[in-house]
Amino acid sequence: MVQYIFIFGRDPDLSYLELKTFLKSKEYNFEIKDVNEFGAVVNFESNINAKNIVKSLGGIVKIAEVLNLDQVELYEGKKNRIYYGVSSYFADDEDVKEYLKKRLKKEKFKAMLKSSKKNEPFLTPSESLNIVNQGFEVVLFGDKVGIVRAVYNPNEYKERDNLRPRQRPLHTISIRLAKILINLAGLKKGETLLDPFCGIGVLLQEAMLLNLNVVGIDKDQKCVNDALINLKWLAKKYKLNTKYKVVKGDSTNITKYVKKVDGVATEPYIGPFLKKLPTEQKAKEILNQLKPMYEQLLKGLAKVVKGKIVIIVPRFRLYNNKRVKMNFMRIVKQNGFKASKPIVYVAVKSKIEREIWVLEREER
Repeated sequence: MVQYIFIFGRDPDLSYLELKTFLKSKEYNFEIKDVNEFGAVVNFESNINAKNIVKSLGGIVKIAEVLNLDQVELYEGKKNRIYYGVSSYFADDEDVKEYLKKRLKKEKFKAMLKSSKKNEPFLTPSESLNIVNQGFEVVLFGDKVGIVRAVYNPNEYKERDNLRPRQRPLHTISIRLAKILINLAGLKKGETLLDPFCGIGVLLQEAMLLNLNVVGIDKDQKCVNDALINLKWLAKKYKLNTKYKVVKGDSTNITKYVKKVDGVATEPYIGPFLKKLPTEQKAKEILNQLKPMYEQLLKGLAKVVKGKIVIIVPRFRLYNNKRVKMNFMRIVKQNGFKASKPIVYVAVKSKIEREIWVLEREER
């Protein structure tokens, strides 16, 4: 048995659900032993490829292997001058810091302890990445001690965002959120994912990188053209063999374009861009305009989707902190699906909050 610590990103509930769904869909034999707002401790039968897993997940920022520090090499590189860090999550780190200081001195390393510049007891992902590239990082999680094996690299996301041939900044889902939605669909390698509001194809590109075939639909011909250009670029750059198809169409008439897909992940049109918080009347007006779209979409998806549907539904925060939202559960049940309570995702600077729903067919 091997034990790992998975550290969550800024949306712990979403990160936890993504992690569980991902490990199950990839058929890992695992058991979650502990979980809190910072992360989860997970048992596996054998060692995992932490670097590949952290690249696949949108909500996990670092993975550490639980070890007895006395029985392992702290640093496996060849440098004599190194940096190291200690990230503490619900744990006292003074004894471990003292142990590391004495041991590194005894092993004749010129080692410097780096602390977070954010005045936190743990390093941020960017700080962790710098440390791991120049030394090592120890994670304390309750009574568990581990050495970091993989860290989320924001530079990889920036590269894909910046090098993508076609851009649409104000209307593009983040790579991080796209990955989470895809993983929540729980698809296996080679299965087909549909995004019925694909825009320029960001969610589709991340699904292709996760070894899924993809189908995209958008009613804007320019978006369709741009998505095809972006996916062609992606397939060539990353030498992908996954299949992709993007068509112009109205997703409220989904059966006209799609016969069968294994799962869906999408952020539909969720209303106009808002520069300030809306009035209650404005919020209700937007939701009433969107409601028929969601009703027709789910009616169509019920005929073509084999597995899960992961979909974003907007809700609005008012100046008095009240929330205005759609009765989406009624639409879910009307179309033969079931769903648990949605997880709320709040993007930085966004005036719209997003409910992330995971739908499954109601057993008959």
